[in-house]
Amino acid sequence: MSLVPFQCRSAYETERDLLVQLRHPNVVQLLATCEDEDESASSGRRRSLVLELMGGGSLRGHLDDATGPMEATHLIAVAADLAAALVHLHSLERPVLVRKSKSFRAR
Repeated sequence: MSLVPFQCRSAYETERDLLVQLRHPNVVQLLATCEDEDESASSGRRRSLVLELMGGGSLRGHLDDATGPMEATHLIAVAADLAAALVHLHSLERPVLVRKSKSFRAR
């Protein structure tokens, strides 16, 4: 982890340092980072996080593409996977609180 004081750290640095430490089957893994010079960016640098490819697509994509109601067994499996990931994040030595979760409407 960087020794930069928390107040001075960018959201990019905070997320990067957090993702580097996470290992769980229900949490997308960080594979690499990239920083390029970019005069159009406010910091003068363009920063990217390279994340694991989700071969089956994202949960959001599955929910948005649903043509009808999701089967109860599938909905329960999705909820169980999400709960397992959250339990893992909350049980770490330095617990991770998820603040950007977005609600969705089960169809």
